[in-house]
Amino acid sequence: MEQPEDEVRLKGVVVGRSVWIDNGGSDINVVDVLGVGKGNLSRGVPTFGVESRDEDELWLGKFERGQREGDSLLEHVQFSLWEAYYLAVNREVLSLSRGGAYLSGDAAWSEFKQADADLPYKYAVYAWFRERGVIPRSGLKLGVEFALYEESSIAQGHKHAFALAVVIGLPSQLSAGDTQLSWNRIHSAMRVAHSVEKKLLLVQVSGIGSNTSSSAETLSTLAIHSIVLSRCPV
Repeated sequence: MEQPEDEVRLKGVVVGRSVWIDNGGSDINVVDVLGVGKGNLSRGVPTFGVESRDEDELWLGKFERGQREGDSLLEHVQFSLWEAYYLAVNREVLSLSRGGAYLSGDAAWSEFKQADADLPYKYAVYAWFRERGVIPRSGLKLGVEFALYEESSIAQGHKHAFALAVVIGLPSQLSAGDTQLSWNRIHSAMRVAHSVEKKLLLVQVSGIGSNTSSSAETLSTLAIHSIVLSRCPV
């Protein structure tokens, strides 16, 4: 299938279990402006080797991983699969391709599910938060599924999360025998949230999402509930 002729703001190339932005040196700062993505070598905004760059140049999509210019290893901006799918299908600001071939929304959904069995559930949680004006970003460095940012705050240049989210009900958890959220994990997440002065949300996903054929069907078969956890003052 050919890519639609309508102008799309961003171009993404599927690389393994992520999507790299390939805009030929575009100056679109998607990490700060859209609140999505990260550098493939950095934990957030691409800063690897930033000392050697011009301050007004972002180097998005300009160099492949491992390619060097001078003594600096430069990087791409990359999206998670659920971020990329949301931007491509829900917001229609991203086109997707693999190996030079355009991926439609249905083709991307099928391929992304095959790459990550948790994709339907993570996408459902991601879309659920986005509909409520919240942008979930990877919470890996804090030991949780998502760090939550207010969309309005990111638009105003504020880059601090207001809450962390622990998600239960993912297929990867069930296959590992983690059918219930252990007290150890709750306690660990609570201590981290308290130390960084964030709220902690427990988000439960229930329903059948792994066998769905479309994102719309997934959202109609999954239920999402969230509660705020807090420590009792001692």
